[in-house]
Amino acid sequence: MDEAKDLAGRLRAKAYRLRIRPAPNPEAVQLLTEAASEIERLRGALEKAHQNVVAFCAPWAVRYAQDHGFPRDHLHPAHYDILEKAGARMDDFTRAVLHLPDQQGDGG
Repeated sequence: MDEAKDLAGRLRAKAYRLRIRPAPNPEAVQLLTEAASEIERLRGALEKAHQNVVAFCAPWAVRYAQDHGFPRDHLHPAHYDILEKAGARMDDFTRAVLHLPDQQGDGG
């Protein structure tokens, strides 16, 4: 998201520079200003989506781990990764290691 913020800042700076030139191109200024505004809007929507993923998925991931016999505070690797990428604080959780049947000596 920092890249999007940097890009939005650069677009706003470019739009400002176009305004102060002797003969600004109003269409270019408008286009850059709109692009910067859209980037800011999308950044906000992405942040909200990340918050929703954490709010709705964290309890389910914990329940799933409990129902499937994972050790306390361990989450399925896929669930752990999703929550981590969404920005969840993962200090209280461990990414579980899944064993395939042949790794447990089941002859799989």
